[in-house]
Amino acid sequence: MKITHLGILCCIVLLTVCASGVISATGTVKIMPLGDSITKGSVMTTEQAKHPTYRYWLWNDLKKSDYDVDFVGSWKMPNFPNLSFDQDNEGHGGYTSDEILHGVPDDRWEPGYLSDWTQSYNYDMVLLLVGTNDVLHGVPTNQTVVNIEKIIKVLRQKNPRVTIFMATLPPATYYRQSLIDLNQEIVRIVERSNTPESRVVLVDQYYGYDGVKDNQPPDYVHPGESGEKKIAKNWYDAITPYLSGMVPTPTPTPIPTAIPTTVPTTVPTTGTTPVVTMTIATTTATGAISAEPTSRFGVKRYTIGGMAGSSRSGLSTSSGTRYSASGSGLGRLSPGDPANGTKPPSKMFLRWYPAQRWAAGLR
Repeated sequence: MKITHLGILCCIVLLTVCASGVISATGTVKIMPLGDSITKGSVMTTEQAKHPTYRYWLWNDLKKSDYDVDFVGSWKMPNFPNLSFDQDNEGHGGYTSDEILHGVPDDRWEPGYLSDWTQSYNYDMVLLLVGTNDVLHGVPTNQTVVNIEKIIKVLRQKNPRVTIFMATLPPATYYRQSLIDLNQEIVRIVERSNTPESRVVLVDQYYGYDGVKDNQPPDYVHPGESGEKKIAKNWYDAITPYLSGMVPTPTPTPIPTAIPTTVPTTVPTTGTTPVVTMTIATTTATGAISAEPTSRFGVKRYTIGGMAGSSRSGLSTSSGTRYSASGSGLGRLSPGDPANGTKPPSKMFLRWYPAQRWAAGLR
C-alpha cells in the first residue's frame, strides 16, 4: 500500500483482500522474494558483496515512492553491510525448483523446505524467480513445470488469496535452448494458474536483459548492478499497480520467442540488441511454418555447414498460427566457428525478428 499522510491524523486500517485477489485497503503489504541465488545473493567474496541483488534496488525504489511494504522470508542472510534495506528473503542459493519445494536433506545451512520455511511468517505477495538451476543442471523442462505448479499450490495453502508475480528467467552469456523452452512454459503456467481469488502475474525478466553486460563475470549467471536494476524495475512496474489498488485489465499474453544474448550471426557485430530466436523442428507445408501467433516479423533460416543462399527479403505476415515464409533469407554457419561467438545448434533453425528490427536491417 502507498503511505498517505493526513496531517497529524493517523488512520490504522486492517489489511484486507477483496474477492478479485487484489489488496484493497491500507496497511503494510508483506512481500516474499522467493528463488535461488539470483534472489539471495552472496557475500562470500568481496566482489559478490558488491551486488546486493535486485532486492536492494526494489526496496529503495518502493520506499522512495512511499509504498508501505515489508519484505519477508525465513532468511536475513546474507548480510550486505553498509546497505540500508529490508534483507528478509526466501532465496536459496544453488537450489533447483524441486529443492525449493522439498528441501535438501543434507544441507545443514538451509534445513527445511518451502512449506516449512513459510510457517514463521505471513505474506501477501510473492516474487517468484526459479528455474535457473534447473536449466544449469539439465532438469527436464516438463519436470520443472510440475515443480513450479506445486510451488504455487504450497504458497496458496498458507494464503489462498496470495498474489504471485512469476518471472521468466533472465539470459546467461550463451545460448541455452532449455532456458528458452522453460520461459515459454512459464507463460503457460501463468495462464493456467491465474484465478480471480489468487492472481498469478507474468513478469518478463528476459527481454531487454544482456546476458554478458548485465551479469557478473566469470560465470555470467548472477546479475551485476545493471542486471539487478533491470530486474528490480521490472518487479516494480509489475507490483505497484497492485499496491496502489489499480490492477491492470488482464490481456492475453503471447508466448515469448526467446533471445539468447550470444547467438550465431551471419556477420559478427558488437553492441547490438539481442535478437529474437525460436527453434522450429519441422515445417508443416511449403512456404508455411507452424509457430506461435504474432503480428509482423522477418525471419532468417540458418543451415549448419551447408551452402548459403537467399530468397526475397521483407516482412512476412501471419494469419492465426500460420506464417508465410516469403520474407526470409538463408544463411550458412560453420560449427565451432569463433566468429559466431559460440558453437551453433547442430541442426537447422530459424531466427525471428521484430518488424522494426528487420526493417532497420539489424539481422
